[in-house]
Amino acid sequence: MDMILIFGLIVLTCGSAGLWVVRFTSPLLRGIGWLGAAFAAGGISALLLLCSVSTGPLLGQALADMFTLAALVLLHVAILELADADSLVPLFGMFLLTVQAVIGLWLVAGHPSGRIRITTLSLLVAAQAGQTAFRLFRERDRGVRAPAWFTGAVLFNLMVFNLLRGLATAFHLLKPQAAHQMQAAAFILFITGALGIGFGLFWMTTTMRSSGLEHMASTDPLTRIYNRRVFLLWCEKELIRSRRSGVPFSILMIDMDHFKGINDSYGHRTGDIALCAAVERMQDSIRGIDLLGRWGGEEFAALLPHASRDAAFIVAERLRGNVEAIRLAAPRSRDGHAPATVRVTVSVGIASYDGLNDDLQSMLQRADESLYKAKAAGRNRVLAMPEPAAAELQPGHLHLMHPNEEREAKAS
Repeated sequence: MDMILIFGLIVLTCGSAGLWVVRFTSPLLRGIGWLGAAFAAGGISALLLLCSVSTGPLLGQALADMFTLAALVLLHVAILELADADSLVPLFGMFLLTVQAVIGLWLVAGHPSGRIRITTLSLLVAAQAGQTAFRLFRERDRGVRAPAWFTGAVLFNLMVFNLLRGLATAFHLLKPQAAHQMQAAAFILFITGALGIGFGLFWMTTTMRSSGLEHMASTDPLTRIYNRRVFLLWCEKELIRSRRSGVPFSILMIDMDHFKGINDSYGHRTGDIALCAAVERMQDSIRGIDLLGRWGGEEFAALLPHASRDAAFIVAERLRGNVEAIRLAAPRSRDGHAPATVRVTVSVGIASYDGLNDDLQSMLQRADESLYKAKAAGRNRVLAMPEPAAAELQPGHLHLMHPNEEREAKAS
């Protein structure tokens, strides 16, 4: 038994030291510090059991039980930090520790009972391991699900073993020799479980970190929507799909009107607020299958799968109208005038897939030309190439000019 405890002490101490080195050298890896603390608590528990002869068997065992349970509670805190929970306070774990402390004091105070001690510790450990395991099983992120379920499975096995051990001890189902073997098995399971949990949690941490870096590389940091690179990748996929199926799709190019004036009059902070407000309205306006991306500066783009030109007009006009309804309370302008309300409008250009000879570059160019002409015609409107006559352009009014009409308008 002592050899098992010595081995566990070495493994848990070295594991704790290694995890803390990783924590200090890579502070962005969440949960590692608390996992190191859990390993340290487990190591202290093993040390107390080894030294129980000098500290007194009952006192040493009671303290070791507290640190064993504390290791499971600290592991749960590591999971909470990894999941970016609102609070890291383990209320259920603190309750279990309180119960363990009360039972331990009662045993030390003159009511020694190995059966009660083992039963209490086993059931409390099973309860804490079960809470953490079921939290991991509820993980919804597909990228983290595999390591989360692996760690949850290790904890679930720990829960089942301690539950069976606690019930068997409470109802005198174990003979003395079997109870001794069960205790040795419990130590071995704790050590191997600690290694499995450490591996699983480290796997979760690095996976989440990689996913976070990928997310940062694919999204705009201010508006939290896809950046230009990712948007173009989705457009290429949709183009390939349309060439195979013949189903059209459309692209919207969207530009905020007079955005430089907002920055110049009220500052870049107000400009950022206006950008985010406009993006929120745009996302509310597009369909669930559509994709919105930031093209650059105050310009955005939307990919509308399975959308003909007429359907794109409907979406674009809804988007334009929703953005036009934005009213932002502005700070005092830089020229000293009283606070004003900032209004936001957008101009939208549309391009739709035009058959097998069409390509993405041509569509983007047509959408950009439509946007340019919409802004030249007075802004706050939706246009698609070919352009309508300037005299007929009104906000909310949609008109599609045929190629012959466009040539006649240019000639005149």
